[in-house]
Amino acid sequence: MKHQDGLSLLEMLVALVFFAVLTIAVSGLMVSGLRVRRGSQLEIEAQQAAQSLLEQAKDYWSVLENYRIPTVGASEEDILPLFIRDQNELAANLPESVTAAAFTLGCLESDGTDISDANAPLFCSEDNPDLRRIGVTLTDASGETYTLSTEIGRPFSDERGAN
Repeated sequence: MKHQDGLSLLEMLVALVFFAVLTIAVSGLMVSGLRVRRGSQLEIEAQQAAQSLLEQAKDYWSVLENYRIPTVGASEEDILPLFIRDQNELAANLPESVTAAAFTLGCLESDGTDISDANAPLFCSEDNPDLRRIGVTLTDASGETYTLSTEIGRPFSDERGAN
């Protein structure tokens, strides 16, 4: 028998098939990892946008004149700040990955009792509630929704705690 150096054709085919299977498996893991990363990025962007909108609402309603809501005869313009009620203004404050935004507004007594008007949820049964609850729900490009809410206490006037 002659001694042959090198690999046979069969050994080369087995090595190539093994390498191809290994490459496909690794590339599948990489694609899956990229999808998870993109989903996480969309979630972070939506949550940051929601938090930013809530902070803007807190700033707006921390002024007593903005906090008071007339119980009768008020319109949406009297209640909601421009960055919420104007869709163009709202869109300017959201990342491109956020496709929809919705707001909820509620009025609460200090013990947490809801005193919102059932027929008109933006209105309160009294014009100066102890607490105001605002919620924001954002939908990202993948269709996932994210909801954050906060409660804002009634601000005091300059007269040492008088309302």
